[in-house]
Amino acid sequence: MKISKQATWRENGLNFYSLKFHYTQMFDFPVRKITIDAGFSCPNIDGTIGYGGCIFCDNKSFSPSRRSSVAMVKNNGKNSNTYPKISDETFVEIGKQILSASKHYEIREPDAKYIAYFQPTTNTYAPLKQLELLYFAALAEKNIIGLAVGTRPDTLPDDVLDLFESISTNTYFVVELGLQSIHDKTLQFLNRGHDYQIFLDVYYRLKQRKINVNIHLILGLPGETSDDMLGTAQEIARLRPHSVKLHNLYVPRETKLAAMFYDERVRLPTIDQYASYVVDFLERQPPETVIDRVVADGHSAHTIAPSWYRNKNLVFNKIEAEFARRETYQGRIVSEFHSQTVLKPLADGEVC
Repeated sequence: MKISKQATWRENGLNFYSLKFHYTQMFDFPVRKITIDAGFSCPNIDGTIGYGGCIFCDNKSFSPSRRSSVAMVKNNGKNSNTYPKISDETFVEIGKQILSASKHYEIREPDAKYIAYFQPTTNTYAPLKQLELLYFAALAEKNIIGLAVGTRPDTLPDDVLDLFESISTNTYFVVELGLQSIHDKTLQFLNRGHDYQIFLDVYYRLKQRKINVNIHLILGLPGETSDDMLGTAQEIARLRPHSVKLHNLYVPRETKLAAMFYDERVRLPTIDQYASYVVDFLERQPPETVIDRVVADGHSAHTIAPSWYRNKNLVFNKIEAEFARRETYQGRIVSEFHSQTVLKPLADGEVC
């Protein structure tokens, strides 16, 4: 479909404000994200906050070839201030990852440029000077025109936010914050190691600095009802982030979630249920919120279930069919309250 840069996503016949459409409005050339694994660890794995990570944690499920080729940049234990130095091999590896991915895209889009996306694990979990070196090493690579950094809400001290603010004034920049759900009962079940208030605190600190925030959410989590998911949708609409990334829950091998799945303690949504959850969510989001993704992107060799999410075209078609069935689109039922409210922190314990 030919895209008009002068028309809105609705005028271009889309049902939601996709990341691809957002890039066409922002840039005069094709833009892709290139994922980078710089070997970071996580405070919820190494004992600083907890051990073992989230119950679904297995970074090999989305970067299997990279986890074994980069040195881990990590805290050495609880309350430790000692970090290993970044080796020259790490910088070489970042350049190799960018070059390999760009060659893949250049076959179809020779004029493409790229957002360097630090994705696996917690990409702010290192001293400030090391973060500066890593981020600017990526930005210095050929055809990199922006940066995205994936992280947890509890690893963003003020000096890192100062760095983010500086980067965001000079290039396209997005912080991707893992949240998954606004409900503390779910965050505890997932062993996230933080509650919703911790997320809110850092979200407002980022917004005060006018830093773009992408919120990661999982729809169809065990124990969550339709009302729970609608509550998450309404609260995210109130926050008005720059973008949202939606995932289905998938089961990586050799995780706590895998054991729960085998014991039938966890059931996963069907593809039709998931499509319905996605449309429920998007109907309630403001039309200016960019929708980065609507289905997870895991590596099949490292995951057990569900099988349907590996067929992305099938999932997209199911979601589009649900939009058509309801004759709806992103933002159709955004409430008047959410469209007029002034963004401010919630009181303790309050959920919109």
